[in-house]
Amino acid sequence: MFRLADGEETKELGVTFKKVLDACDLKDSPDGARTLYSLRHSYITWQLLRRDLRIDILAKQCGTSTAIIEQHYSHVVPSMLEEELSGVKFEKKEKKFAI
Repeated sequence: MFRLADGEETKELGVTFKKVLDACDLKDSPDGARTLYSLRHSYITWQLLRRDLRIDILAKQCGTSTAIIEQHYSHVVPSMLEEELSGVKFEKKEKKFAI
């Protein structure tokens, strides 16, 4: 799935990822140093915010349980339920992607 710039595979994806972060000056974030595991956290958070997947399906895809996702991502859950908790219907904005 992941390849180097020359098309070769790497057996040291973590090391390669760190080099990319260093080259892009993205190694540090406001929450600490970024790691390859940061991508997993970002993916789960984005999926919860977008509500593209049910939590049980997301948990299965990520090899964890719904309880663990709810425990570690509870800060995301209120924004997922904004309409249900507020009683206000929010207008959905069209997502634009740069290509």
